Amino acid sequence: MSRILRIKVLVITIFLFLTSLSAQEMVIPMVKTPFPVHGATWNKDGSTFAYTEENNILVRDGNEYSLLQSIQTENGDLQFMEYTQVTEGKGDQLATLSESNTLEIRILPDERPVNVAQVSADNFPTAMAYNWNGNYLATADTGNSIYIYMQNYMTETLIERKSQVLNHNATSLSFSPDNKYLAVGCEDDQIYILDVSSGKVLYSMTYPSDMKITPIFTKDSKGIIYPIKKKKIIVTDFYGNVQRIIKAKKPIRSISLSPDGDTVILNCEDNCFYYYSLETGKWLGWVPRYSQAQLTCYAFDNNGKKLLQGYADGCIFILDLEEVFLLPGEKPPAFKLYVADDSTSMKGKSLDPRDLENRRGNRRPYFKSGHQIVIDTSFAVLPTPYMIAVSAGIGYKNYKWLKPFYVGAEVEPFIGFPTSQFPYSYKLRGGEIDTPLLMGMKVYAPVGFAMKPLSNDLEVFGEVLLGTSLCQLWDRQFGDSRITSKVFPSFYIAGKVGLGWKFISVSVRGEYDTILQFSFSADVGFNINLPGG
Repeated sequence: MSRILRIKVLVITIFLFLTSLSAQEMVIPMVKTPFPVHGATWNKDGSTFAYTEENNILVRDGNEYSLLQSIQTENGDLQFMEYTQVTEGKGDQLATLSESNTLEIRILPDERPVNVAQVSADNFPTAMAYNWNGNYLATADTGNSIYIYMQNYMTETLIERKSQVLNHNATSLSFSPDNKYLAVGCEDDQIYILDVSSGKVLYSMTYPSDMKITPIFTKDSKGIIYPIKKKKIIVTDFYGNVQRIIKAKKPIRSISLSPDGDTVILNCEDNCFYYYSLETGKWLGWVPRYSQAQLTCYAFDNNGKKLLQGYADGCIFILDLEEVFLLPGEKPPAFKLYVADDSTSMKGKSLDPRDLENRRGNRRPYFKSGHQIVIDTSFAVLPTPYMIAVSAGIGYKNYKWLKPFYVGAEVEPFIGFPTSQFPYSYKLRGGEIDTPLLMGMKVYAPVGFAMKPLSNDLEVFGEVLLGTSLCQLWDRQFGDSRITSKVFPSFYIAGKVGLGWKFISVSVRGEYDTILQFSFSADVGFNINLPGG
C-alpha cells in the first residue's frame, strides 16, 4: 500500500470515528417561553403536558411537542398548575391557582373553567395540592388559611369542605394516596396531618420549615417522608417512629416518590435528581443537570418514564428517563438541545447548550403584565416665540387590567425657553416681563398598547395621552421682585410611540394643547417593575 493511500485510509478512519462520536451525542428536546415557568405537569397518560406562561396555559403534545392549546386566564399570573393523574370524571382535569388567589379547574380541551373558587385576593397563594383522582383539592395562602375543596361530578360544582386557620403560613400541601389525609408544612417548624373530611389536625411532628420542602406520604398512606437536615430525610409513622433514614449526596430541595412507591427521588441544590431505595436507603442512580438556570418546577409522568423540568429562564426540558438515568459512578454523556417550535417537532432547531442563555424563542409576540413606576425626561420643540422645553415626569402604569392594553397616570413639570429674539413683553402689576420662561405642568392619563415581539427584554409600544396642561410666564427672578403671570389651563392630547429594552425606553410624541398648539418631543424613560407584576 502506497504512502498516499495509507494517508487517505487514515483520514477516512478518523472521519468515521468522529462521525460515530457525534452520532452518539444525546439529544434533549425542549420548548421555550420568555417568562419564568411556575408550573409544569403531565396529563394522566403522558400524551400531553401543560405549563405556565404568565397568565396563559400552554398545552403541548407529549411526543411531538407541538402546541395544541394556548389558553389565557383572567386572574393574574399563574403560580401553580397540576393535572390530576386518575380522573373519575371525563377528560383531563387541570387545576390552576393564580396570584389573585383564584382556583380554576378545566376539563381540557374545553377552555372554559368548569369550577372556580375565589379566595381573598388580599392574600398571596403559597401552595396547592390536587389528589390523584381529582376528588379533592387544597390551597394555602398568606392569610394562614388552608382550604379543602371537594368536586361534585354530578353537578360540576366545587364544595369548600373546611378551612383550617393556623398561627403561621402553610408553605406546602400534599394529599395521601388514599385521600384520607393532607400533610401541611407550616412556617412554625411543624408538619400537620389533617383529616380531609373534617379539616381537623390529627397529628403533628417537627421539621425544619426554612428548607421549604413539601413532606410526602408513603405509598400505603401510613407513613410520611420529610427532611430533618439539609442532607438527610426520614421515613416515620404519624407518631414519629422512625422507619428509615436516608442520607443525600447534596443539600435537598424537594422530595418525590416513584409510581411504585419503592424509590425516593431527591432533587438537590445542584439541580440533579438522586434515586434511593425506600427499603434500604441505598443510592440507586441519578439524573444529571442539563441547564445552569434555576429549576422552578418539575413533574414525572404517571409511569415514571418522563421528566418535565421548568426553569426560571423560560426553558422546559423533556427528559426520557431511560436515556438520562445514570448508575452510581456513571458520567453524563455529551448532549445537544433540540428546540421544538409550535407546529411540530420536525420543524424544530438544534441549539448548542452554551448558547442557551442567549437565545430566545420567536414563536409570536408576547404581552406585558404587571405594574410599573415610570420616570422619564423629555425634550420638546416648541412653536415660536419659544424654542425648546425640558421636562421630568413620574407616573404609574398598569399592564394587568386590560391586557394587551395598559392605563396609567403621570405628572410632568416642564420649563420652556424662549428664542433669543423674543418679540413680546408683558406688563403685570406695575412690572414688566421680558423674554419670560414658560413654567408649567402636564397631568395626563396614558392609554396604550405594548407587546414584546422577539423576547422578554424588547418591547414596542404606542399610547394616547389625555389630560390638561397648566402653564404661566415667569421673569426668572426670585423674591419680592419676581413677576409671574396667572396660570393658564388648557386641554392636552398627545400620541406617543417607542421602544423599550429591559428597564429603559425611548419614544417620540406629537403633542397638542390649546395654548402652545402643536409640538414634538423625544422622551427617555426609566421603568421600575413593582412586586406582584
